[in-house]
Amino acid sequence: MAIAYQAVAQLSELPEGGNLFVEVDDQPVALFRVEGQVFAIDDVCTHDGGPLADGILRGHEIECDRHGARFDVRTGSVLCMPAVESVRAHHVKVEGESIMVAINDSGDLPKEAPKPPLAAASANSAPVVSDSGSETTKPVAELNFDQETIVNALKTVIDPELNVNIVDLGLIYTVQTRGSEVDVEMTLTTPACPAGPEILRNSVKAVEKVEGVTKANVKLVMNPPWSPARMTDDARDILGIF
Repeated sequence: MAIAYQAVAQLSELPEGGNLFVEVDDQPVALFRVEGQVFAIDDVCTHDGGPLADGILRGHEIECDRHGARFDVRTGSVLCMPAVESVRAHHVKVEGESIMVAINDSGDLPKEAPKPPLAAASANSAPVVSDSGSETTKPVAELNFDQETIVNALKTVIDPELNVNIVDLGLIYTVQTRGSEVDVEMTLTTPACPAGPEILRNSVKAVEKVEGVTKANVKLVMNPPWSPARMTDDARDILGIF
């Protein structure tokens, strides 16, 4: 089936390094121009629905200006917490001065994106070191875990007071892998959360249960502070928040 493109904007409306909101078939789409190429993804952050066309473009990464989730504009792949789901990337071509876009309903565009660089440690963070006392000798080349694997492991950690996993609660800020080590920045619903030490310990244990992980470095970060806006729809349903 032929791809049905629509003219949505002129190149003059989208300067190099720029973002632009358009509608394609009544769907919100964000356009980006990087190194002379034009890319199109859904204009909806998968964390809380924020408009990505209003975000900060750095190279091929767009950062949502609400809570800092990042996506690859070429593929729609999610690069950074608190978002855990990718967005759709759409078909784009340029004819003369016209930018043409076709909605991608088939999922046939590539979804592989480069891993983001290690996030700098927060000045307000406090490390929680591993107490496993052992290290595996598995070669780095054979490691078979990535950010998604670690996020899924963290979903097994439940806030004992709210009975919701810490990923859906929006407590995880960043997850980065460094060889066989994993760095996690997370927060708590309140600095005085009585379950905080238990949640941190369980987070370390959950990550270190992943095959190939030798050490989990979990850092507690209180800035930016947590708010209910960070929660996923699943968490809202469980807690009865609409």
